[in-house]
Amino acid sequence: MRRGLVPIIVALVLLLGLPAAASVAGTPVVGTPPVEIPASPVGDQLAWIFTQLNGDGSLTEHDITARFAPSFLTQFLPAPVLLDLLRQTAAQYAPVTFSGFAFPPTDSGAVALVDLATGEQAAIYITIKPDHPHRITRLDLAEAPARPSPTGRRVDVGGRLLYLDCTGSGGPTVVLEGVSRPTG
Repeated sequence: MRRGLVPIIVALVLLLGLPAAASVAGTPVVGTPPVEIPASPVGDQLAWIFTQLNGDGSLTEHDITARFAPSFLTQFLPAPVLLDLLRQTAAQYAPVTFSGFAFPPTDSGAVALVDLATGEQAAIYITIKPDHPHRITRLDLAEAPARPSPTGRRVDVGGRLLYLDCTGSGGPTVVLEGVSRPTG
């Protein structure tokens, strides 16, 4: 950008149905109250994932089929492949320590921030079916998203919550929009 122009950056990230507050369990940061994994279907599945990543290796194909949506197992990873992948991930990264949420979890999804035994920070992205038995439709261990800006806020747009962060003054205006695509 040319000198003298201060851009306005507007980041819109679609975050559906966010609750006003969230809680998470992990290592507390000094001066920050600890956050806990919520007692909810998405929290239950997330806690189960942590148990598997830090567990004793007793995970079975039956456990996989009971926890994951059939569409996930047929479209992405069959149960035996997923079982092997979870075991490999546990062997490489355990212990996996929960440190918070990137965003408040919703009824059907969460982005859990984690610290890996390798010293890296990452995130577990999880989405579940909203109806009982709340099976997992998405599960990824990947790079953690950027933390929301302290100047950002959520705004209601037609019953949906959008994350809005405006900085700078003048022009040109730059708009970045994240799109959430349904899975499963």
